[in-house]
Amino acid sequence: MNKSQIEKLVFAVVSEQFNVPVQDLTPKTLLIEDLGADSAALVEFSARLEDTFKTEFPDLRYLADKDLGKLIEFISTYEKLPQRTGTDG
Repeated sequence: MNKSQIEKLVFAVVSEQFNVPVQDLTPKTLLIEDLGADSAALVEFSARLEDTFKTEFPDLRYLADKDLGKLIEFISTYEKLPQRTGTDG
């Protein structure tokens, strides 16, 4: 899975969870300041990302004060992300 695919999936989850059109999201969008995420929303968001990517991430809430670009970068370099072999499966 490449970074562009990961970005599309992350943006789709963010759009659905926070009721924001995908076209309004950028890698610079902040979960707390721009989208108003609180701790409960962040827990749910983390669970949705894990479901979407079919893996367990370490506590993603530490990324809450970061932008979506940093979250996408974290996911794209996560060693346990399925289908990181470079082949479509």
